Amino acid sequence: MNQFIIFALLFVYAIPQAFAGSGGVEDSEESIHFGVKLGPTNVVDNPNGYGLFYNYVIVPPNTFKQNELLSKLTIAFEAEYVDLGRSRRSYYIVQVANHKASTYGVVGMASYPINQLFSVLAKAGLASATRKFQCIVTGCGVDYSITTLGWHTGIEAQYKLTPQINFSVGYDHYPNGFRMTFGSIASRF
Repeated sequence: MNQFIIFALLFVYAIPQAFAGSGGVEDSEESIHFGVKLGPTNVVDNPNGYGLFYNYVIVPPNTFKQNELLSKLTIAFEAEYVDLGRSRRSYYIVQVANHKASTYGVVGMASYPINQLFSVLAKAGLASATRKFQCIVTGCGVDYSITTLGWHTGIEAQYKLTPQINFSVGYDHYPNGFRMTFGSIASRF
């Protein structure tokens, strides 16, 4: 987990600095955003989820200039991978099994600005959620993995820290009933 945090900090801080010399980046068609998300999930025992995401703006602001309301709308596609956490199953004091959950998928996102710094986002798409159960003692039973394809939905509130970096808080719902409340940070390229 510590290596992930170091990687995440480099990812959202150092990489945008390399592009800062170009005069900054504005939302435009084909804008690319990379980010990390961290937060609690509903996986028992160790509900700490973390993941990486990438989104690509396909409809930037001011595309629908004839409509004042729609002219502020931004539409993007997002792909992500999230480790939803791990738990341990014990019998009395002996640990007998490990449980791990993860998901990956693609969603369509729509964001709408409240003002120059705040935006709200809604997303919906498909995700594959995997639940793995692995015995660590003899006689525990059969190891298994269950993968479910289903809907991934979510909402976010976003704050613009700099022209290149956004911070978000949100809630995602994945297949198999997995849920995650998160904070994320993303860099725009």
